Amino acid sequence: MPDSKKMSTDTQIKKNDIYSRIIRIKKNASIQNVVSGRAHQKKHVHPRLKKTSGHQNEIRDKKSVNLKFNPFNMIQKISEKNKDFFEMVLEVAKLIPYGRVTSYGAIANYLGAKRSSRMVGWAMNSSHKLPNVPAHRVVNRVGLLTGKMHFGDSEAMANLLRSEGIEVIGDQIQHFEKHFWNPSEELNP
Repeated sequence: MPDSKKMSTDTQIKKNDIYSRIIRIKKNASIQNVVSGRAHQKKHVHPRLKKTSGHQNEIRDKKSVNLKFNPFNMIQKISEKNKDFFEMVLEVAKLIPYGRVTSYGAIANYLGAKRSSRMVGWAMNSSHKLPNVPAHRVVNRVGLLTGKMHFGDSEAMANLLRSEGIEVIGDQIQHFEKHFWNPSEELNP
């Protein structure tokens, strides 16, 4: 018995440590700007695409050769802002218990970004390669294994879930409600 108490205490300490890291990241991140889409509000229109008179178009075409607009720089800026959000997603994913699953939307909701389930999916894209991140436990809102293609083998995600005692038939988790883990309910102090 003392070993099981120690193990549960160690698990609780680990959960508290990860929870405090999530809180710290939340405070440091400007998540509201990224999640609300404010980072995308100013859309760049290439000078050649702006509607103007013919003479101005000729001038603009000559100047457009020297433009310093690079779409890759814009992607890099956006991804730097999302870095903290992605770290928070991975920290929450590490807390998903053995034999349980959660959804992209549930993680987004827990992080205060209710409509950002797709961003959670982007964060989870390469997380199956990271140690200690149970990416196979994150599925869509109805229990479909939508991230299975990122595991290499098409059956790898289903096999990992089956090894944890979760029944999967045709890329669908059976009795999804029974296995569902909601971080908003489980992690709030």
